[in-house]
Amino acid sequence: GVEPAIEIAANRSADSLTLVPFNTPFMATMVSPLTGKLTRESDLYPRSGDAFVNPSTADRLAIANGQRVEIETSKGRLPARIRVDATAMPGLVFVPVTEAQLSSASTDPRNLCETSEDGLWRATPAKIRRSDV
Repeated sequence: GVEPAIEIAANRSADSLTLVPFNTPFMATMVSPLTGKLTRESDLYPRSGDAFVNPSTADRLAIANGQRVEIETSKGRLPARIRVDATAMPGLVFVPVTEAQLSSASTDPRNLCETSEDGLWRATPAKIRRSDV
């Protein structure tokens, strides 16, 4: 059989989510310098430290757009800023892996993820904690 790409446990607690890291394109190599600069300086481009959740997930967890939180997994914690986005699947928290984060193990969201035996990142159970950061 085919293993599901994202497995969401039915018996999770109400505040549990699944962490999904995703790569962002490095804009400088894809578009003109002006377009890249405008995109990075707007809210269109995922920034280091962003965490995307669906509005229903934000409501369930009583968190707001722009709120500072910590994303916690069995591998550690990472500070983040919530971005409520209707395109995010409910029950998941999407964290971009940006060029800036790759320079430090403490800011790389991939370090919060479980890995398979062959070294692939796995969707990982996570919780979001409100933060005063």
